[in-house]
Amino acid sequence: MSEGSSDLESRVSMLEYQMQIATGEAAEARVLARAADRDVSTVHAAANANQQVINALRQTQLEQGKKLDALDTKVDYLTGVVAEHGLTLAEHSATLAGHSATLAEHTATLAEHSATLAEHTATLAGHSATLAEHTATLAEHSATLAEHTATLAGHTATLAEHGRKLDAIDEKIDSRFDEVVSLL
Repeated sequence: MSEGSSDLESRVSMLEYQMQIATGEAAEARVLARAADRDVSTVHAAANANQQVINALRQTQLEQGKKLDALDTKVDYLTGVVAEHGLTLAEHSATLAGHSATLAEHTATLAEHSATLAEHTATLAGHSATLAEHTATLAEHSATLAEHTATLAGHTATLAEHGRKLDAIDEKIDSRFDEVVSLL
């Protein structure tokens, strides 16, 4: 039995030794598990922070999208205004061209009257009464020419005012465009 007892002691010693190793390994496993738990917590916190940043970026993009939509609406409106002013300018240009044609007609009429006056001057001796009538007619045409000249001056001033307004609108559009571009 002594042999069996010696074998039993050796086996118990072996088991005690293995138990010490297993206890040490278990302690090391607990340390590693705590470190892994801290690492997982750190990764989880970083993931939450990243998600918050992504959410903030999305919110910023949504706000910027709304601002861009508003700017698009304003640019569309201003484009319409510019188009309307362009039509108005074209109308005024056509009116001015009509007045220029009328002025040319009046100038031609005045030239004709001047020629008639020259003829009447040649026959002044016998036609003094007729010359007085033609002089009055010439005065009427001169008054009409003065009226047309004043009207033309008024249209020229209106055209200049529209030109200034268009320049101001162009500056606003350029400024808004620059703002839109800077936002992009």
